[in-house]
Amino acid sequence: MREYSENATIYGNEFIYYRIALAVLALGAAVVLIGMERRGLHQDFTFSLPFKRTQIYLNKWLLGILFILGSVLLTNALDIVVILLSPFHDYFSLSVHVREIFRSTLILTAWYTIVLFAGTFTGGALTQILLALVAGVLPMGLKSMLSSFFSVYWSGYRELLPRVVRYNWHYLNPLVLVTDNRYSPASLYLFGICAVYILIFLGAGLYAYSKNKPENNGKAILFPGLEPYFLWSVVVCGACFAGMVGKNFTAAYYQYQQNGTSYYAYGLAFLLGGAVVYFLLRFLLQRRFKFA
Repeated sequence: MREYSENATIYGNEFIYYRIALAVLALGAAVVLIGMERRGLHQDFTFSLPFKRTQIYLNKWLLGILFILGSVLLTNALDIVVILLSPFHDYFSLSVHVREIFRSTLILTAWYTIVLFAGTFTGGALTQILLALVAGVLPMGLKSMLSSFFSVYWSGYRELLPRVVRYNWHYLNPLVLVTDNRYSPASLYLFGICAVYILIFLGAGLYAYSKNKPENNGKAILFPGLEPYFLWSVVVCGACFAGMVGKNFTAAYYQYQQNGTSYYAYGLAFLLGGAVVYFLLRFLLQRRFKFA
């Protein structure tokens, strides 16, 4: 009975809701430390301190990690106390909470690192939040859009992807890691994905923070040289998304390979969606935004 209770706790939803709440708090902490700092002269004061920008960024990152670790430990400690004082204290298992502390700290650290990096790339708190949320679902979004494109123009594309990639691709989404308990805390996939995210985005954040120019604060993108790449990347994604929507709303799936409906529907929606996103994004990139 004790083993059953432990497994039910590990693979149930007991820890998901608090992990979502902590992910929101981690997002807020990153926005306060980077995005909100760009208001007024706050960032100018920070850069005037006798420290390298990389040191300042590392301190911001470590401060967030300490916040995450403290929140996870405090939450699990309260949960332990509640269980021990409840009628279910006989089924208490410390190993369940130890594993969950490791899992949550790892996942939330990866998520916080991504959000903090978004603040070094964008010019304000609002754009930092939007870019972080997009990054949280981008891998799965890209998979869906590319799958829709290839299902119309190249139905045999699935054979190129190994089965392990097809079945585990959605775990590349940081927000899926936050809301899913399917991987055990000891899973090498979970550790590997989070470790890669932490290493890549921490390194990218250190570089971007050391190179950004305060005079670009308020712009959607802080680096003018990257604007064309950002623009066309978003346009392509927007066009693919519009094509996917257009295809899905024109006919049932079995008709795609029986007639040319999907070719025309996808192509027309692709062109219209890309054009709309292009002109809208060009307008936004030329504006400065403030987020109080």
